[in-house]
Amino acid sequence: MNEIEQMIIKLENDKEPDYTTMAILKNYSTLFNNLPSDEKSKFLLDLGTDLQRESWSLALDSWNYALKYFIKNNDTDGKSICYKNLGIAYYKLGDFQKAIEYYEKALKISQVLQDLYEESACYTLLGIVYNKLGDFRKAVEYHKNSLKIARALNDEGRELEFDCYGNIGNAYYNLSDFRKAIEYYEKLLEIAQKTGDKDRESTCYNLLGKCYTMLGNPQKAIEYHKKSLAIREDFKEFVEI
Repeated sequence: MNEIEQMIIKLENDKEPDYTTMAILKNYSTLFNNLPSDEKSKFLLDLGTDLQRESWSLALDSWNYALKYFIKNNDTDGKSICYKNLGIAYYKLGDFQKAIEYYEKALKISQVLQDLYEESACYTLLGIVYNKLGDFRKAVEYHKNSLKIARALNDEGRELEFDCYGNIGNAYYNLSDFRKAIEYYEKLLEIAQKTGDKDRESTCYNLLGKCYTMLGNPQKAIEYHKKSLAIREDFKEFVEI
């Protein structure tokens, strides 16, 4: 266990009343100040991850400090992580425009580094924000960008691909384009069945059922909802045994 990890554990155990980044650094100023600059940035990054369990505002505070060190050290990877974390924090705090600002910064870095996985992830995060803002067409655009990259990643991007189908389906559902939503939910269902993911398979059946309800096909809707219920009941029986 290194010095930084020891500090994090001590912070978790102490739980000072004034549990803010500045108060923490003041209490541990000697140890923190003796750390090399690159370890200070890592400490603050890890601290933000720990603080998010207490408050997204506190996590935001710590990641902003970390970002300053990453910029000072010209650490591109560190900046990318911070930008994405800050975007998530702003999203959780309801500041969606700020979230977009930081996601776009992370996206640009991923493109410069040709990090396809992170590029796909950033497009997904942007799509989620635009969906939250009610700009569903923009959400579809970003999720499709993410999907195109995820497919190219093959096995590495399988989880991203799965999320993309669901996100695109949701956006089309919100646009009341239920047939398009069904198209993507069925792709989602296909992956769930191939991977044996019963929980997601059940979710897919429910989503399809909702679409057919909106299309005025109650028989088809009931059929899918029954399939979802059957999986849930089987899963419950398995857990109880």
